[in-house]
Amino acid sequence: MPKLQANGLQPNHEYALTLNGWADHESNKLLIKEGKLWEPTGEGYYDFKKVITDSNGSLKDVEIEELLEKGIYKVKFLIKDTSNWSVVWSDDTVKFMVE
Repeated sequence: MPKLQANGLQPNHEYALTLNGWADHESNKLLIKEGKLWEPTGEGYYDFKKVITDSNGSLKDVEIEELLEKGIYKVKFLIKDTSNWSVVWSDDTVKFMVE
């Protein structure tokens, strides 16, 4: 099971872990089924887990265990601040397959 670690975030603060689709990739339709559609871009997104940082502003060994529909995914992985939904970190090219 994949685990996430991150540093440099606000201490004791809530964030959302998000998969954000690419409008032109087939997996975008799968994300829209699980999550929502961002109308301005046509991209699906799925806020799949809320997490709270420790007193140092770190996330340590956060398990990513969400079950997604079978398929090949090409997504952006985002960490969003839940107080204003701004993106504080992103990786724009994450590819994986769910069997």
